[in-house]
Amino acid sequence: MKFHWILFGLLGWLLIGCVNTDNQSQMKSTKKTSKSFLADEYGKQVYFLHHRLLPEAIFQSEGRFFADMVSGNRERFNDIVSEYVSQQYADNIVYSVVDDGRGLLLEFPTPTHMPNCYFALVLKRDDTFSYFTFERSFEVAENNGFFGVLGGWQGESHFNLGPRMYQDAFEFVKELTASTIDDEKTKYEVMAVTK
Repeated sequence: MKFHWILFGLLGWLLIGCVNTDNQSQMKSTKKTSKSFLADEYGKQVYFLHHRLLPEAIFQSEGRFFADMVSGNRERFNDIVSEYVSQQYADNIVYSVVDDGRGLLLEFPTPTHMPNCYFALVLKRDDTFSYFTFERSFEVAENNGFFGVLGGWQGESHFNLGPRMYQDAFEFVKELTASTIDDEKTKYEVMAVTK
């Protein structure tokens, strides 16, 4: 039980790091319609999958996770998602190999809680991996697309890359395959390092 309270506190700390606090005027003009992931156990399980299990699998498997997923060997991952979240959730994740085999896009079921993810992208450059998420945030009444926060990981570091309004996963992939966080030509302004 003590572990759950520690995990709960850590997840709360991570959430605070992902929320864009630099753009207060934009946040004031939005209407808060998204439920926090703290609302129920399901939201916490999905959050843990996106923000802890996937980064650990990507950065601690020495490339095995990426190789398995890109080659279509996804049964083990699906079993973990089914056990930890639900079979329905696992069955509704859409996988696409992108960027000439150097990227894996995961399209998740539409999140009902913030900051759970719409999409995630794993990119491989040489022997280095990057992991990006597009997380549900506030909804803008006039917007027909998604309004969320772009997050990124490299190794143990988690970055808040600020708000985005993507219409679909294609826009997410297009922006991220153009460069990565540590490229000299990077177009990302890191808004906060949360770890």
